[in-house]
Amino acid sequence: MQEQIIKRLIAIRKRAGLSAKELGLQINRGDCYISHVERGKHFPTVDALKEILNACGSSMVELFYHDFDHYQNDMELLESMKSMDSRSKEALSLFFRKLHDDAKAV
Repeated sequence: MQEQIIKRLIAIRKRAGLSAKELGLQINRGDCYISHVERGKHFPTVDALKEILNACGSSMVELFYHDFDHYQNDMELLESMKSMDSRSKEALSLFFRKLHDDAKAV
């Protein structure tokens, strides 16, 4: 489990465009802190995880989402919905409700 969390933290940091050193300095933990976390030498506290994720524009939900790749796809879809007009949003919502209802019927 710890390895999965570390892999996700690395992916989140890279997506934010930060080096390990930059992130450590940004959260006032020193320039080697993130490197030590990512190499498994130190595991952050919950508060430190929150600081890391906030600095990367992320959250605990993303970190612990069951399927990280699925989560990224879901977030991209939700982000793209922001630019849709209300009629398109409603059509997409109806589509997903139908999929959900069909899945429950199986």
